[in-house]
Amino acid sequence: RRANASSAPGPSGFGNTSSTPAPAPSPTRAAPTTPAVSEEELAARAERYPRYGEAMGVLVIQDGPRGGVFLTTHGASAVDRAIDACLERQGARPDFVILPEGWMNVMGTADLKSNEALASIAQVAAKNEVYLIAGTMLEQNPSQPEVYCTSVVISRIGEIIATYRKRHMPGGGETFAKGDSPGLFETEFGPCAVMICYDAESEELVQETLSANPIVVFNPIHISTGASAITTGVNVGKARRSQWRIACDSIGRRFEWLAATSGCAFVRCDQPYPVGSGSSQITTHNTTRRIEGDTSGLTLYALIRPPSVVRGAQGTKTIAPMDPTSEWVLNPAPGRDRTAKEDNVGTKVLQRNLAVSSDVDGDRIISAAFVAAHGLPKGLLAAVWASGRVQVLDVARTDVDATIKCRLPVNGAVPVGTRGAYLEE
Repeated sequence: RRANASSAPGPSGFGNTSSTPAPAPSPTRAAPTTPAVSEEELAARAERYPRYGEAMGVLVIQDGPRGGVFLTTHGASAVDRAIDACLERQGARPDFVILPEGWMNVMGTADLKSNEALASIAQVAAKNEVYLIAGTMLEQNPSQPEVYCTSVVISRIGEIIATYRKRHMPGGGETFAKGDSPGLFETEFGPCAVMICYDAESEELVQETLSANPIVVFNPIHISTGASAITTGVNVGKARRSQWRIACDSIGRRFEWLAATSGCAFVRCDQPYPVGSGSSQITTHNTTRRIEGDTSGLTLYALIRPPSVVRGAQGTKTIAPMDPTSEWVLNPAPGRDRTAKEDNVGTKVLQRNLAVSSDVDGDRIISAAFVAAHGLPKGLLAAVWASGRVQVLDVARTDVDATIKCRLPVNGAVPVGTRGAYLEE
């Protein structure tokens, strides 16, 4: 279904190219109901949107719900700090920032004049010149009984450019009123969309949204952990990690298929554990990038390069990146369709990461390299410390194994700076 691509981390945080690179092949199967964009429409978009086809920086902030005075006094500063940290780590501020469903744990109007909490994060958006998808809030207008689960989109200059009301409730619940239109907004990169959590599980709503040909769908979510939250036991850490990986895999499968067959990227931002599953991830037509864990305060940054989507023979479709992604050594896609449609995504690259401290008790990491030992699984890295000890980092499981005494055969050693190694598969 997918090929894992392994390389040593490069200066940009993405993998270096292999000595025998091959470009990622296009997906081999398209959903018949998914719209395509004609060459004429692509040309019209390039003329209409000044930055159409350029890479967009997207920052996912996996932060817990904030309400009351805490939201007003600390919510905006938390977002501001996350953007500053992105600038420090990535060398650039993001173009888009997204928060999870339920992050604004307040009820009120969806406007800046009467909603102090909303006004405070709008100021952060304006200060940093980012588009902000402000998670969700409970919207209720004065003298009206209806309560909506609403996502507010704020522009680079701190103005509300879209409000989207959730339309699909789990179990058909009647607690909230339902919205009646898709959440679309315009940017200099092209049209974008918002869907709240369970809306993206409705095929009808997804296809209605994709019919507008957005380049990205922002999806604030709250995948509840509920009774399955693991709080006790000797192996609680490993059990949580396993549960998190299962959540990411099972949730991501559908969106990998949607992205591969539509060319539209999906950006999902979840609540952290134990309120949510912490399953935030960014999925494009050929790459899925996962957040490093389920805890609160983690962020995920990626550059999204929108593909061009053009009509082919007999309504088929070819997806070709405008700006080719990093070259990887990949296996070709199967010659025929698999049984489940979600498995027909062509060749996918799955990126996971580990943040490793570079200085512990006076000892520090001096290099990191992929393990090249015969018979060992892919995705193992060796972190070499100044003292000579080696730590095995299992990127596939995003876990750190016990320290070993002997040095494993490694290749592609990479120096590590004072802030630690950012290691990727």
